[in-house]
Amino acid sequence: MNSLFGFSLKDWVIVFSSTILVACLLDIQRLKKAIIQEVQRKFIPQLFLEMNETDSCFYLSNNSIFMAQNVVIEEVLLHMDEYGFGKKLTLKFDPLPPLRPKEKIRLQFKVYDKEFFLQEVTDKIFLHLVPASFKVKINYSNIENLAFSVTFAKEADKIHSEGIEYFQQPR
Repeated sequence: MNSLFGFSLKDWVIVFSSTILVACLLDIQRLKKAIIQEVQRKFIPQLFLEMNETDSCFYLSNNSIFMAQNVVIEEVLLHMDEYGFGKKLTLKFDPLPPLRPKEKIRLQFKVYDKEFFLQEVTDKIFLHLVPASFKVKINYSNIENLAFSVTFAKEADKIHSEGIEYFQQPR
């Protein structure tokens, strides 16, 4: 019984070795991609949202050494329930320029009730935002055009980050 299915022992060793070699090469390719992704994740611009009661405005700062570009703040839904009257409003932020490392910019926004712009409310709403709770989601990318998203939660008198999401492809 020198052969099994017409293959000699030498042929089976070659087939088995080739299969292991291909499996190892595929695993090396997968690990190489994982290492590249981890290195790219270290180049994440660190954005921070600040609510300044003295200036009655929001500030966004880039506290990292990497530039943040394509910065877009998603619409913020507010549920204002003052004086027993529930009102749903939307904050829409103006487009932002790229944020250089250690740069801090003042955010401009407008208040809408459904699709109607409320100029008088926009001018006076900041004091009502201080006790309110809401979330702000910011999408951005780094100079390699890798996309990230960070969500900030405003609760009572604090704003904290809920974490950064990393996207494989640019958005």
